[in-house]
Amino acid sequence: MKVVLAVSVALFGVVFDLVRAKPSDLPHLVTAMAGCMHDGKWYPEGGSNNNPCMPCHCYQGRMVCAIVDCFFTPCVDSVRDPTKCCPICPNGPNCRAPDGTVIPANGTVRLDADTTCKCDSHGALGFMSMNAAVCSKTAHLLALPPAPATQ
Repeated sequence: MKVVLAVSVALFGVVFDLVRAKPSDLPHLVTAMAGCMHDGKWYPEGGSNNNPCMPCHCYQGRMVCAIVDCFFTPCVDSVRDPTKCCPICPNGPNCRAPDGTVIPANGTVRLDADTTCKCDSHGALGFMSMNAAVCSKTAHLLALPPAPATQ
């Protein structure tokens, strides 16, 4: 009577298939495949995943991963690209004026006769401050009538 038992064991990133033909036989090595198991998926040695936010690479039986940190997005109209982790700015760096107008970096827009807004790309920390334009109003001086002559 033959009893066949097959078991796969991962040891140090190498998968061994152990097969026993008879209960009295000792398990022997049938195949050995170098690679890595990561998130329930098998990767061959040198293989990598397709996660743009946490790219991983199988190296010597271990998955070596990096974490991508999305810092500051220098625009108000960013979009998500499924092939990239961080949002991208298709129209380049820009800011938003209080009325919703999008102003390119270093650009100036006149909102009305008295209000001008500028998108300063060199804010206090070297980049645009929270993508908000800096606006100023023109002060109008009123001409006062001359003071009455005093005698």
